[in-house]
Amino acid sequence: MKVNWKKILHMLDRVLPWVVFPCVSFYLMETFHHNPFENMNGYVQTLNIIIFVVVALLLWMVTGSRKWALRIESVIALVIGLADYYVIEFRGVPILPWDVYSIKTAASVSADYSYALDSAAVWSVLAFVGLIVLESMGKDHKIDRKLWKVRLVGGLCAFSVLFGEYQLLKSPEFILNMRIYDKLFTPYSMIKRDGIALAFMLELQYMEVEKPDNYNESMVAEVYEALSEDVVVAKERK
Repeated sequence: MKVNWKKILHMLDRVLPWVVFPCVSFYLMETFHHNPFENMNGYVQTLNIIIFVVVALLLWMVTGSRKWALRIESVIALVIGLADYYVIEFRGVPILPWDVYSIKTAASVSADYSYALDSAAVWSVLAFVGLIVLESMGKDHKIDRKLWKVRLVGGLCAFSVLFGEYQLLKSPEFILNMRIYDKLFTPYSMIKRDGIALAFMLELQYMEVEKPDNYNESMVAEVYEALSEDVVVAKERK
């Protein structure tokens, strides 16, 4: 039986970029802080790679261009990697989901810091630039705008996979089986052992704190008012 190498190469050209480039983006983003092969187990690496592959496919559905999807993802990974690098340098902990509430404060003091990169971070940036160049080469695979229904369904499927992984991270059994590090009080250890993407997804579930049983807003207001009066009285006595 004669092997149709042309057909095999054509298939590889369509499939491999969706695996190779997101994988490289993931590992390069992690190299700003640590060596992912030393600190992350295989399960965790796979979960992160799934996020990157699915996000790339989601961007493909949005842009209709494989080249643009891969490049946008790499740029996002570069920006996140750099941002996390600087935040860790400045305050010793990585970016957390609830940092969105203090963006203005961070911006107001950002001018007081040095933005020099160490040699490892410089190499990571250069590697990202090389990756983006490679993603710009070769033939592009586009989805016509007329096929908007296909793109919509594909986008919803990609989003569903991401949401499914997010839901799985709420399961203590899944956390245990995948050997995911979930100690929120050590966020730097979390990104080293879980990866930036997975750790961020894991932390998202704590953005909203559930109200305890028998929670009473009027009672809280009364306690707050009483404490405020005590503070005023204490200041007057001084």
